Amino acid sequence: SIANRGGRLVRCDSSGEGGVGCLQPVHGRVEIHGGGILASTGTPPRLVALDADATLRDRWSSGFATSAHLMEFARVGNRAFGLESCPKLGGLTSIDLDGDEALVIAAPAPPGTTIPDGVCGERIAARSDGPLLAVAKTTDEQDFILFVDGNTGETRASKQVAAPAVDVAALG
Repeated sequence: SIANRGGRLVRCDSSGEGGVGCLQPVHGRVEIHGGGILASTGTPPRLVALDADATLRDRWSSGFATSAHLMEFARVGNRAFGLESCPKLGGLTSIDLDGDEALVIAAPAPPGTTIPDGVCGERIAARSDGPLLAVAKTTDEQDFILFVDGNTGETRASKQVAAPAVDVAALG
């Protein structure tokens, strides 16, 4: 993150002081949400809601272990889906934004695994009419787009792609 201090762009510090480009504790994806923003926090792995003036309004556990580093999520109505990256053991969670319940729907790989076979990736998108998720999964050897059922965590389809997907969008 960067801040504008005295006409100079500087790196945000850990003081928690907000500024242009500095939204504490944001670290990862940001989406417009109810007059403010919904954002991931990295570590600890949470989602937070901030008002337009950057005041913390709410926070939710992601359902991942506290050592996880949550950067990506997708939202469908009152649910958010948290995605962990492949180098961080992967996994997918469903977070109830109207309550405080988070469920692991695709378990992370066991510690010591280098590239999980399951659901993991760097980007996620969700259709607005239901929980079909598109996940950009990049590994050292192969790159895929996964189509994942947001209710069960089951991969419905997997399509190998010729180059790493830098982003995904779900239409519909």
